[in-house]
Amino acid sequence: MRSDEPAAPFEVDRGGIAGAAALISVGNVTSRVLGLAREMLISNLFGAGGAVSAFRVAGRAYNLLYELLIGGIIASALVPVFSEYAERDAREFRRLLGSLALVLAAVISVLVLLLELAAPA
Repeated sequence: MRSDEPAAPFEVDRGGIAGAAALISVGNVTSRVLGLAREMLISNLFGAGGAVSAFRVAGRAYNLLYELLIGGIIASALVPVFSEYAERDAREFRRLLGSLALVLAAVISVLVLLLELAAPA
């Protein structure tokens, strides 16, 4: 390439991104189906009493956080980054996923602990 030629624009491998997005989509659909099964089981076992209502209210905070933050982050940022890492270096990709899983587990653990401490005895 000559110095007066413009640099080639960044090229994105659509197959890698599409595959990663498809995998995330399958996981999301599976999560929704399992959530439906959970709701059916809870309704069958406990009915519609006060304990079930308290369980649902406690679960709303986590679900809202997931929908707003985690779902948006995955859709807009992580899929392209993960695709690039996976294509470039599989070891680095596994290390990145392990680090991300550890951080998410720590954050969720702290949130659960805070909610348990804040809950009435």
